[in-house]
Amino acid sequence: NDRGRLGISVRPVDEPDAAWQRVAAADLGAWSRSDETNLDCRENTLALIRDRCASEVAPEWPKTVLARAGAAFPRRVDGLGTIRLGKRELLAQIAIPSACQNDVGHYSLHPVLLETGIALAGCILEPRGGGPFAYGLKRLTAFARCEESALCHARLEADGRGIELTFYTESGECLARLEGLATRWGAHGRRISPE
Repeated sequence: NDRGRLGISVRPVDEPDAAWQRVAAADLGAWSRSDETNLDCRENTLALIRDRCASEVAPEWPKTVLARAGAAFPRRVDGLGTIRLGKRELLAQIAIPSACQNDVGHYSLHPVLLETGIALAGCILEPRGGGPFAYGLKRLTAFARCEESALCHARLEADGRGIELTFYTESGECLARLEGLATRWGAHGRRISPE
């Protein structure tokens, strides 16, 4: 088993020279699991997700949603491809920018994919101010190492309080899943439906 420590730091979008402030920390444990655990992801096969997320929007959609709230999409993320919306969920193609690809092999889930996925998940909520801030996570399971791109499936969990993020290869192999991701938008947020 591998163990590690995770720290999360933030700084205001409108103050790019401000100091980073640590806002959360957690102890992590990693262990090998058999491929059978990947069955969790198979209940939401890529074909079923694509069927449910049938409404295609422009890659600028999440930037527009965040801009309305006075927030910005993660910087240097120019690799958004097709984004498809469903009811309480979305499927987006994310490519890691070429400037960040030299360290792709060092991560099971590249930070660019994670940051972009959290921002996209926040877009399932209609913000009333501020930006998406992840403040809680129930479980993160990595099944395989990511490459230069992935498909990100974000959906509100059944209880409406958490968000689930699942990353896939284009062929449908599940790379990683985050369950019980809690995000905040300033003081309030209201769910939106693309329909």
